[in-house]
Amino acid sequence: MLSSRRQGWGAVPVAPHTGATRHCKSTRRVRSVSTAGVPTYGGGAGRLNRRIPGLPGVSVPAPTRVVVDVMLKPEILDPQGQAIANALPSLGFSSIASVRQGKRFEVELSGEATEEALEEVRRAASTLLANPVIEDYEVRVEVIQ
Repeated sequence: MLSSRRQGWGAVPVAPHTGATRHCKSTRRVRSVSTAGVPTYGGGAGRLNRRIPGLPGVSVPAPTRVVVDVMLKPEILDPQGQAIANALPSLGFSSIASVRQGKRFEVELSGEATEEALEEVRRAASTLLANPVIEDYEVRVEVIQ
């Protein structure tokens, strides 16, 4: 009789006398989606391992995070920012004069933040992340701690 060695995602029934657990990719359920839009299937797929414990001198390079801030251009009306600014005094925030609402994207690079990699992020920002007609964007490197 077959039994399941693991009751989590992707477990495929195996014979009880075998020590291995088989996984079928088609039965895996997506656990989460990374900031780059890549699905992760649980386990350690999405973790950042900077140092492998117990192995001196062996490390995995940490990815680099690039932040893209997208804001409406100053000449474009911001109704969501105006709604927030109008609600703030009724909540006790009287010293705030105006609010502009924007978007923040965190992009993780697989390697170092070279000029070529940053240019690729800038192209992605102008093509997909921002609408250059009505929005400005800023690309900057952020240190992951």
